[in-house]
Amino acid sequence: MMQNNDLRVRGDIRPRTAAWALMCILLTGALLRVLANLPYPMGMNTFSDDNAYLNSAAVFLKTGYVTYATPDAQSGVLGVGMPLLLGALFAVFGYAPGGLMLAHIAFSMIGLCAAYGVYLLGALLHSRRAGVIGAAILALDAGGISAGCLFLTETPYLCLNLFTLYFSLRCARGWHLPSFVGAVLCLCGAMAFKGLALLAPLCALPLLVRRRVPLRRWLPRVGVAGLMVVLVFLPWSVRNLQVVGTFTPFPVSQGDQKLLGSYVGLGAPAGTYAEDVAALNQQAWDEGYQSDVYRRIALRGDLADARMAQWLRDDPLGLIATHSFVKPFTLLCMAFYPQKLGIPARAVDALWYALLALMAAGLLFPPAARLWRRRQAARAGSEGSTAPLDGAHGALPAAQGAVPNALPPSLPGYYLPALYLLAAVLLTAMYVPLPRYNAPHAPFVFFYAACALADGWMWLRRRAQAKSRS
Repeated sequence: MMQNNDLRVRGDIRPRTAAWALMCILLTGALLRVLANLPYPMGMNTFSDDNAYLNSAAVFLKTGYVTYATPDAQSGVLGVGMPLLLGALFAVFGYAPGGLMLAHIAFSMIGLCAAYGVYLLGALLHSRRAGVIGAAILALDAGGISAGCLFLTETPYLCLNLFTLYFSLRCARGWHLPSFVGAVLCLCGAMAFKGLALLAPLCALPLLVRRRVPLRRWLPRVGVAGLMVVLVFLPWSVRNLQVVGTFTPFPVSQGDQKLLGSYVGLGAPAGTYAEDVAALNQQAWDEGYQSDVYRRIALRGDLADARMAQWLRDDPLGLIATHSFVKPFTLLCMAFYPQKLGIPARAVDALWYALLALMAAGLLFPPAARLWRRRQAARAGSEGSTAPLDGAHGALPAAQGAVPNALPPSLPGYYLPALYLLAAVLLTAMYVPLPRYNAPHAPFVFFYAACALADGWMWLRRRAQAKSRS
């Protein structure tokens, strides 16, 4: 296994240089987030989910009860993460306009912490140079800055989920107790916002299989981690069973997302979301359960299931194509940006498309580099095939050793973040593709884009060195 010291010899930056660069990046990112929040005395607000989270945190702080938006609305549609996190921020900064602004700034800093996570992931799977570049992209990303100004689950989730994957991969590369504890803690924190966080530790399993780690070594540790997660969420699950009649550690608000998604795609059943929701809302008023949030969301889920069943009957190929390609591709191409920072949305979109192209390059560079080295070695071997053998060392090994390595080999686990990204996009695309739902995927796009930039710089440098020597 190649260590970072080996990579440094081959052109990576030194740890001290990386530390200074990372410090400058984080300070710049923090300043930008403060400046982005200042124009909004009570914080940027879209008067959508972020407003409901704000109210739920205020109610929790005042009453101790976790509710959804209003005191009489059940919390089965809401994870416990946002009320606890925002309630803690409001307890420190208060609920007045000044306190709300400080709470928004503190919330933005949580998103900035993900920049350090990208650096760690880059240093673990590629190089410190790639980690620094990835951290810079995340810290300066306009979409991430604007998203952090809002009270949305995506900001803390993407940070905790990123660290969960990093700690899980580090444990899979070689047992490390602090990383194991960090993975479990970050997993519990991320699951408090989205149940999709379970994908992160699962994506580390292929590395254990690749390293041929015996089941008797890692299975008990997985069991311990699972037991710790169950113990953390058991009280919340029991509480949901008592309040809303559903024993689950996760939010059960998927009804609305499923319904929205049933109108998007190839061969989707006829109808409009607005008309169907208006009919369901009128039914709630007529039958007297307009304040029963859980029942209203559940009925939307039932309608979504009926529409999906009709879609499968009427156009199964369209359903499969929609959820295997159309929705995932659409979702991945969306950059979340509330357009309140004065930066044109087209510029943000163009930057996102450029990063997606760089991500593709980062995924293709390692196999391309291996193919290039093999061809160069074969060419050098054929040219030196007529040279006399020198003892035990033939001309072919000598020729292979003379081929310069323009790019470093990928480290174990390099493609596992891509595996996570693929699984997360496919599962998220089961619902309606919205730019906000793509925000948690951004750090992994930045990681591979940074690897492509680092590889490109190293390739150009070694090509220039080879030309200067010749």
